[in-house]
Amino acid sequence: MAAAQQAAATAAPPPPQQAAALQAQAALPAAEQPMPGKCHFFLEKKRRHCKFDAVPGKAYCGNHLYEGEGVGPKRVPCPWDPKGGHTVLESELERHKNKCPGYLQRLAQQEQPCFAEDINAGPGLEVEWPAGLQPLPAPAQLTQHTSGADAAADAGATDGSSIRKRQRRQRPAQGASLVQAAYAAAMGEQRFMQLLQRVETACEQVCEAEPLSLALPPEAEPFLAPESATCNRPFSLKHAQQQASIVGNMKQRGLLAGAAGVAYVEYGAGKGYLSHMLSLCCPEARKVVMMDVRGFKEKADRSMRHLDMQRLRCDIKDFDVGKVRVPGLDSNGPWVALGKHLCGAATDFTLRSCARERQRQAGREGQPQGGVRGLAVATCCHHRCSWRHFVAQDVMLQLGFSPQEFEVIVWMTGWALCGHEAPAGFGGSDCEEADEGTAEQQHHSDGEQQPGSSAATQSQARHKRGRDGASAPPSPTALGAAAAAAEGTPAAGAAAEAAAAACAAAAGDDWRPQRALTREQKIAVGRRCKRLIDAARLRWLRRQGFEASLVKYVPSEVSGENRLLLATAAAAAQ
Repeated sequence: MAAAQQAAATAAPPPPQQAAALQAQAALPAAEQPMPGKCHFFLEKKRRHCKFDAVPGKAYCGNHLYEGEGVGPKRVPCPWDPKGGHTVLESELERHKNKCPGYLQRLAQQEQPCFAEDINAGPGLEVEWPAGLQPLPAPAQLTQHTSGADAAADAGATDGSSIRKRQRRQRPAQGASLVQAAYAAAMGEQRFMQLLQRVETACEQVCEAEPLSLALPPEAEPFLAPESATCNRPFSLKHAQQQASIVGNMKQRGLLAGAAGVAYVEYGAGKGYLSHMLSLCCPEARKVVMMDVRGFKEKADRSMRHLDMQRLRCDIKDFDVGKVRVPGLDSNGPWVALGKHLCGAATDFTLRSCARERQRQAGREGQPQGGVRGLAVATCCHHRCSWRHFVAQDVMLQLGFSPQEFEVIVWMTGWALCGHEAPAGFGGSDCEEADEGTAEQQHHSDGEQQPGSSAATQSQARHKRGRDGASAPPSPTALGAAAAAAEGTPAAGAAAEAAAAACAAAAGDDWRPQRALTREQKIAVGRRCKRLIDAARLRWLRRQGFEASLVKYVPSEVSGENRLLLATAAAAAQ
């Protein structure tokens, strides 16, 4: 039977949609091959096979029969719900429209008074990429750049878990990062190194002190106790620390003063546990609005039934907070915005929403106490930012960065936390920026790994960071030297030149930015890019009439995404 299947495969090559998936499937261990009677279609995004039952006598289920064998009714992605990820029979598209859950939910959202399409998206245009720019080809094999130690570890893994983790880290880029990576490679080594030097210079100009402000209210202590029979949190300890510190910082900035007459609007609320922590630490806060684009089980809502609470399902991009029908908001009463880990452009949507209400407030007369009083937004996932939606475009342009270079900066922020085998949530030590006034001195004083260090020394340092979680990933002093060497200045030392030559030899003619830097250098560059984006947002907020600051609300060992934007309206701060 195996010979018959092999002959059929030789006679009929797989469709293009399945060709890439079959290559990834070949790298899976034998234990992860499809089960008998199950669909053989490999889901590349999920790195596994479809779990549906196969059609009797076939190797694929009804959903994947056309893609797998090219026979049967054709299924296409649902055009009414592009983000839903489900497929529909091509012959039943119109019929499916009236019962598509995603389409019906979108209609319900559009009927809400607070819905205004793209009101917070901003006037920015899409980035114009050079003509002929093509995404970089994916590596021929997932294990192409696997080190000897990693290969040995994979060989000793019997359950396939180590292999799966490495395959997830080595997946090719997707979405906007495809074009961003292609443009970064097209820049060439000299221009790319010059861009890194300019990012470092810009950080010295605009990045301010980001002190550690861990403010834990006493009311939050029951949720901060170690896990036990008497402490049963519905979330992990690190989330409790973050939620409590956000509320504590809001209290320090005066955003909880007179809470009985203030409405609190949580953007991207999710399950609503940040608002839940707010209600526990500030019982006077009685008016709460939670909004999110997705639906959740709303478990936190059960403990807030005594509040004037409302849940809204809407994209932040389309959310007009001034049209919310809640006592205190619809009467132009005071309100405060808060949000925890708003991914990428969602932070920009939230800031633009608050700034627009601030402008409306400035245009009203006789109501000095109404409108937005301030905000507390924890930033996150800078790699999901985009030039079109970024609020501080003018700041980046003044710093000399083009829209295309901003997209490359966004792409490099992913180097700060992802794919470096560091412990979960590792973002470096807070002591590295103890003297925030001189950022470069901080980077030089962190005991950085020199490019000429041996692989064994780097491996020991990596394991030490994994145990302690307190040693900051060093910032590359050789980075500025490499950029200076690219510009023809003699600032580069012999060690930097040797490291650059080694990277160039490893990359060959097919130069890639991510291969030209060491692991420590990429982490430092990524963190610097994240700081630059947040610093630009901070400057933009101040230009909109807010008194704003940027703090680290939890240690980096708790979460690498530990920056909190705090802002108060000028009238509220007095």
